[in-house]
Amino acid sequence: MALADNRPRDAWIVALAVLASAPVWLRVGGSTLGSFGMFTAPVAYRLQLTAENSAGETHQIPIASLAPHLGRDARRVILPAGSGFVGETQVTLMADGLDDLGRLACKLEARARMVVVRLERSKLDRSPLPPASSRVSCEKAR
Repeated sequence: MALADNRPRDAWIVALAVLASAPVWLRVGGSTLGSFGMFTAPVAYRLQLTAENSAGETHQIPIASLAPHLGRDARRVILPAGSGFVGETQVTLMADGLDDLGRLACKLEARARMVVVRLERSKLDRSPLPPASSRVSCEKAR
C-alpha cells in the first residue's frame, strides 16, 4: 500500500526534473530560447584611436578624452576598452559605431586630417578574431 501512496509524488518529481532540464535540451537542439545562452561567447577587446595631421604625423588619442562627450552607458562600455576589457554584446555594438567614434575624435582633435578607429578582438584563450576598423576624414566630419 505504501507504494501506491508514492506514485503522485514521484510523478511530480519527474515532471519537475523534465522542466528543470528543458533549457539544456533546448540548447542541445540548437535553440537559444530559454537556454541560458547569454554570455557564452565573451570576447576580449581593445579600442585604439589614431589621429593623422596634414603632415602625415600620427598620434594616439587617449580614449579617456572622449569621456565628457559620452553618455553614461557609452562611458561604461567605451572607456574600459582603451586598456582592454571583456564583454560580448557591447563589442558588436561598438564595432557598429566606430564611424561615430571617429567623427567625435575629429571634433576633439582640431589638427587631425583623419582619424583611424581600430577595435582589436580576441577570444579569451587569446586566439585573435578579425579586427574592426574605420577611417574617418575629419574634413567631412566637421
